[in-house]
Amino acid sequence: MRKRIHFYGVVQGVGFRYVANVVAEKYGLYGWVRNNKDGSVTLVFEGLKDSINEALDYLKKFFKENIDHVEEIEEPEEKLISFEIKHEA
Repeated sequence: MRKRIHFYGVVQGVGFRYVANVVAEKYGLYGWVRNNKDGSVTLVFEGLKDSINEALDYLKKFFKENIDHVEEIEEPEEKLISFEIKHEA
């Protein structure tokens, strides 16, 4: 399974990408995370559905004071083999 998630709110400059990287490793997920010019963060997770959902629940709870809105989109898998912190788009 693959999900692209957009997080809106005060999600840059709070360690979001670092925590997402740690969470991806903890749940055995692949993908990437990136800050966007509009102040949002985009995250892509690939892996088992339950693992993705648990990882997202963790991030939403951890950053609940920072997140105003979340958009989740299921996408076709690309068979990624690592997790990467990308530079701003």
